[in-house]
Amino acid sequence: MSVGRLGRARGWDATLRRNLGIDIASGAGVGLSMALVGVLVPVVARRGGLDALGLAVLVTGPFVANVLALFAGRIGARSPRSLAVVRMVGGLALVLMLPLAGPVALAGLVLLFWITVALAAPYQMRLWGAIYPAGSRGRLIGLVGTGRSAAAAIGSLVGGILADRIGGLEVVALGGVLGMILGSLAAGYRVPQTDEGPAYDLRRSVTALTGSPRLVRITIAQMFLGAGFIAAAPLYAFVHVDRLHLTLSEVGVLGILVAGATTVAYLPWGGLADRRGGLRVFQIGSALGATALFLYAWGPGFAVLALASVLTGFNNGAIEIGIQAAIAEYAPPGERAAAMAAWSAANGVRGIIAPFVSTLLLTAGVVDVAEGIALCALVSTVGALLYAFAGRVPAFRSSVTAAAVERPRLGA
Repeated sequence: MSVGRLGRARGWDATLRRNLGIDIASGAGVGLSMALVGVLVPVVARRGGLDALGLAVLVTGPFVANVLALFAGRIGARSPRSLAVVRMVGGLALVLMLPLAGPVALAGLVLLFWITVALAAPYQMRLWGAIYPAGSRGRLIGLVGTGRSAAAAIGSLVGGILADRIGGLEVVALGGVLGMILGSLAAGYRVPQTDEGPAYDLRRSVTALTGSPRLVRITIAQMFLGAGFIAAAPLYAFVHVDRLHLTLSEVGVLGILVAGATTVAYLPWGGLADRRGGLRVFQIGSALGATALFLYAWGPGFAVLALASVLTGFNNGAIEIGIQAAIAEYAPPGERAAAMAAWSAANGVRGIIAPFVSTLLLTAGVVDVAEGIALCALVSTVGALLYAFAGRVPAFRSSVTAAAVERPRLGA
């Protein structure tokens, strides 16, 4: 069923259908770009001779950028038009990777791309709160995520095939052009006028995040869960290239499995978030994610990595849907962008450190690749356990805070 017919069947008005269509299309450009940067650029760099520490620098790009999300209230997207500009700059960074292919320039452009993603995320969080009704927000965001992940899956498959024929950076540049075109559509959102208050800063962001003890526990749990995945990321290239000698096409298939599983998972995760809240989504998804890392540690062949990729995709969808739902549940509407910025920054600091820990242990000979990924899996397991018991932590510090936020609909 098309978006238009689905909207009419549920009584959506024209503005909601318009915003959802723009959201899906613009998000698809983001998904395509992220897939190409995440899947192809590290392999191209490794084939070009980049060592473990160099790969770690590439991996830390999004997390350095996430720290800058604390300043998104002042320099990031604050309107549909500025959101479109930010996303177009991200696409331009991918285009420039083709003529500026040196290691330093490549790392700088990767960082620029992730900065644009980070500067858009807090406003996107507030935007979803303004354009989607609370009772179905999880499913609608899930639908947007489905479109984004479908684009990432197609980009991984087609990109991997084309990269073996015309070159990896050429494919990345083509993806950047598409990202610019789709990102420009964000200027067409129709957003109700709301009072978002003054631009948030570091203090306001931290206050917004720490106003709920449960949201603090969720943040700590994600720092552990994500640390394992981030620390393992620069080691994946050694599994792909050095241990299993995969082609770029095969690496692209693994990327498609991650994106495809995320695509399939978004809608059920969104429905679960609407019924049971974001924490339940986190709890199930994090268990699947930790399992995926253990499989990657000792996977003897492509088939096991394929299963690990599917579980990783389920985990990725759960984390994205879970945090959108959790912030809506535990932060007041006017503080959601600030809370999202603090969440991104906290996990960004962790992401800057984690890849260097794993690669230093590897280069020092303390662990081999399999042992290093297994150690990462243990760290992620700690995060999954913290999620499992996060429901025992109070949701709010006061009844005033509890009354200020939307409560999720509970169902069977």
